[in-house]
Amino acid sequence: MVGSHASPRGGTAAPPRSAASCSSNRTAALTNVTHGRGNNNRIVGTRGVGGAKASASPPGQTRLTAPLRGRWTAEAIAPELHGRRAAAWIAVWDIGSVARRVNFLETLKALHSDSNSNALEEDLGDAAPLLFARLTSWWKLRYGTWAMEVSSAAKATAAASLKSSTEKSDPAVAATSGSSTIAAAKVTDEATAAAVPSSPPPSTSSSEVLVQVEAITVFVRGSRYLLQFVEGGGAAALCDCLEVISSIASSPSLPTGPSAAAAGSSDAVDVMKGYVRERRAITLLLLHIANSGRVYREMVGDEENLLHILHALLRETDTTVANPITELLAVLGKGHPQLSTTVQAGLFRVLGAALLPHEDAKKSTRAAGAATEATGQPSPSSQFTSLTPSSEHSTSEVVVLSTARAIRALQLQAEQQHYRQFPAASTGGGVGGGRSSVVESMLTNTASSVAGMIDYVPIVGLDNTVTANSFAAVNATGVDLSRNPSLDPLLRPFTVAEFLDTLFLLALDERHTAYRVEGNELLNLAAKNIHLTPKILTRCLDVVDDDAHTLECGGEGEGEREGVDSGISLSRLRRQRRQLSCGRAAVLILISRPMTSGRRDLLLNLVAQRGGNLTLLKYLRLTQHGDTAAVVDCCHALQFIARASMELQRRRLGQQRKSSVSSPLNEQRQSKTSEAVLLRMTEGIQSALGEATFQLLLFQELSEDDCMAILRSARAVVVRTE
Repeated sequence: MVGSHASPRGGTAAPPRSAASCSSNRTAALTNVTHGRGNNNRIVGTRGVGGAKASASPPGQTRLTAPLRGRWTAEAIAPELHGRRAAAWIAVWDIGSVARRVNFLETLKALHSDSNSNALEEDLGDAAPLLFARLTSWWKLRYGTWAMEVSSAAKATAAASLKSSTEKSDPAVAATSGSSTIAAAKVTDEATAAAVPSSPPPSTSSSEVLVQVEAITVFVRGSRYLLQFVEGGGAAALCDCLEVISSIASSPSLPTGPSAAAAGSSDAVDVMKGYVRERRAITLLLLHIANSGRVYREMVGDEENLLHILHALLRETDTTVANPITELLAVLGKGHPQLSTTVQAGLFRVLGAALLPHEDAKKSTRAAGAATEATGQPSPSSQFTSLTPSSEHSTSEVVVLSTARAIRALQLQAEQQHYRQFPAASTGGGVGGGRSSVVESMLTNTASSVAGMIDYVPIVGLDNTVTANSFAAVNATGVDLSRNPSLDPLLRPFTVAEFLDTLFLLALDERHTAYRVEGNELLNLAAKNIHLTPKILTRCLDVVDDDAHTLECGGEGEGEREGVDSGISLSRLRRQRRQLSCGRAAVLILISRPMTSGRRDLLLNLVAQRGGNLTLLKYLRLTQHGDTAAVVDCCHALQFIARASMELQRRRLGQQRKSSVSSPLNEQRQSKTSEAVLLRMTEGIQSALGEATFQLLLFQELSEDDCMAILRSARAVVVRTE
């Protein structure tokens, strides 16, 4: 019979189905059991071959996940697909679920995590660009929705766990909640069932964003795919994705860090770890793009993308993410000439916002809000305090240290490039061996080199300070914002006053020793610019001279007023901590290299006018005996002052003898005054340390034992005078 087939039992069988219909039925059957997520993060129930309706499974939860994933992976890595794997995947990609696509990308990473672009294209075949285009388009469309869905899931889980713990701990609260609690619970349950899964997706398996970014990273190893990705707006989308995920991860409504651990919410902790992996993968991909060449850096480093990166850094609490972000900003700051100053100012803005105390930020925010309501315009203070995150992790130690180290790296590179223009400075060393010859070379060669331009070291975060007139364009109290009043607070240029306040805020921090160390290093680097040397050194000496030094050696009446003495001792410890930090910064400035004749004369004049020799002796007495590095550096600073002062006196005495007849009377008086000041400074050091120790400073290279002997001499003088 034409058009029919005989059944084994007799009768007429159903007409044969075409290959297309069989394929559609198999696809429908896979869809019924597939763990996938659509736009609403749910699977709409469909009837499969058996007619059973598939239930909607929350993301990350399905009964057949393990065997189904194994079968999918076996099909994806089949050896017979070599050379046409991309075409085979695309045929399923266009009709597959989210879980199937994720499985493809995980398989891609497993197959080609160590492959180059040639091996990748050889395996995927000619359809590889089509697969890459589908991957990037899907990622751009999904990352925002996915992040909000997972955030909502985490919030719902946290609310449910908090509710259950409250009911268990205090049943009376649950019994007296009344109808309002029942209604609120009903609304919450309906909303959760409609749009939010019952628990956040586990972080043990790759999430959508993480697997997408990792797959893109595999592709962009080849220049062809890298150019295609960047030209299609991939760099801008990566920066936006980084800020989106960081903003959700830092949301106060999510249980993060200690709060999640205290509540015992392991799922929430896993979600936050997943966020960390995603942010790190995005940052590393951006860093790879920025390191691929100047053209790619310019595509990554526009102002909008830079803002996304800076906001993400300001919210960061994990070292594994903050370090790559600051490295990315350092690459953009030194490899993108058009945007280098903006990047450096952004780093300083992030540092200042992270250092701002939390209580002061609250007060400033309230005051700024009142000013905005009264005038209708945001106040200038709100433009800075608005940068501080509102969560309890706002003053993150990770952000401060990572940003400070990135600024120090940029400043060191700028200093090396500047000194490379002067051959004598390029061979300069530290306090160690070969110091005398280097210093003599600097003193003889740099006095007339390019009219003393060597002393104007460019400062990261400020305008170029190569000439003496560079700082004239920067107001000491504010910045002219009339050119671009809508500029984001993170991109506003830094003034000299704000620059110094930020560095001293870091150097005088009372909570973290690492902050003070980084602050001292940054102050030392900034003081190599002759414009900033007097401001920084004078401020450091002022802090050390805060009060008269007294040795805490006990005595009569000790312990009679324990309550008062405890408060006094705590205040004294805080003050001494600040004195030690600023004293350390002053010492580093005095022994910094290279030491030009202009800087040497300026430092000697500042020390002589301020009685800085006595301040350094006070700092030496304040140092702990076990802090060998601080003691040695302070002794070298005293040696520098003594030697340079004696040399300058001899040089001026010789000049006076040659020009005593022809020089005017005013110049002779001024010279005698300077000599008297220098002589008084050397006599002060000699009387404080003794004749033998003073001769040691003048004529010998100091060892650690010599420095400890100088410390004992300085403290013995104080004990004798008391």
